[in-house]
Amino acid sequence: MAPKIKHILDEKRLVVTLGHVELFEELIEPCREIFDEAFSAGVYDIILDMSDAETMDSFFLAMLVLLYKEVSSHGGEVKLVGTNERLCDILDRVRFRKLFNVYPTMQDALQ
Repeated sequence: MAPKIKHILDEKRLVVTLGHVELFEELIEPCREIFDEAFSAGVYDIILDMSDAETMDSFFLAMLVLLYKEVSSHGGEVKLVGTNERLCDILDRVRFRKLFNVYPTMQDALQ
């Protein structure tokens, strides 16, 4: 299945909508291409909309760590939006909620 990823890049931020139930390894390369586009434009504030996601694998978690390191090294921030209870549990288990701000809605993340 082809990745259903949408993104909006402006001069201030990148918003990525991950239209997948499962955030697995197959999404890493398409996401990386989108992130590289933002980094080339000097944009290091990123919002990942995970509203459609139900689970993620260790490969996707590793990508989040690499994204966090790149973004934070340039003074930026990664915000996660719409994480359900299961995703929050995964993020808590690996202590990622210390790295990422998690918001219930896109409106909250944009403020």
